[in-house]
Amino acid sequence: MKTLTIVMPAFNAGKYIGEAIQSIIQQSFKDWTLIVVDDCSSDNTVEVVEKLILCDERISLLKLKENSGAAKYPRLKALELATSEWIAFVDADDVLDEQYFEKLFVRQLETSADIVLAKMFLVSEDLKVLEKTIPTDKFNMNTIFSGEQACRLTLMDWEIGASGIFHQRLSKIFFQNATIYMNADELDTRRLFFAAKTIAFAQTKYLYRMHSDSITHTLSLKSFDKIISVRDIIQFVKAAYPKDVLLLNQVKEYYKPMLRWAENQLWFMK
Repeated sequence: MKTLTIVMPAFNAGKYIGEAIQSIIQQSFKDWTLIVVDDCSSDNTVEVVEKLILCDERISLLKLKENSGAAKYPRLKALELATSEWIAFVDADDVLDEQYFEKLFVRQLETSADIVLAKMFLVSEDLKVLEKTIPTDKFNMNTIFSGEQACRLTLMDWEIGASGIFHQRLSKIFFQNATIYMNADELDTRRLFFAAKTIAFAQTKYLYRMHSDSITHTLSLKSFDKIISVRDIIQFVKAAYPKDVLLLNQVKEYYKPMLRWAENQLWFMK
């Protein structure tokens, strides 16, 4: 049994998925297995993955029969197959530093944390680093938070990232919220953090590609999913921090412009 299972949902990711998987193959940490779940791609995603499987037996491919329309369902199918003690989510268009997993596990051994997070570098489609990193350079990467403390840092602007490793016992969190929609990971990640005893950080890079055709740049029915996501986050804050009325009001105020934008897009498309 491998120490780490890496979960990678994929939909029409043929342009980038080879690069993403190669960054995993080239890791200094070798004790992993990768489960790619293809969500009925219509491009060459499957062909790219199948070629890489021939080169590395640690890679496997699960092909869904119907498109789910969201990353959550492919992740759930992969988690059902995972037997490792540790889990990592990697998107099919992102790239990892060569020592990414090694540094995460070194930090986990130092801290015994349930979750260890990397620094996310927002990059362009050609991997040019943009100005913003999550967390920022001012953040002390030696910090150790409780899950509740870490979760607070995600409720409005993401002050910490979501990329790293988490203990498999926390994977049940993803099955407890059965609702599947485009932005379901917005809620699930916060619930994951909240359930952890401790969360630590490692000085390593996760390169997160920003695309010009993302939901925030195009008119899309996904605006409805954004409304559902915000509603669920507000309900989560009410349940997780029942006595913190100030926090609840701050979260509501923060999401007002986003809700207004999404509602306007839906009205425009009628």
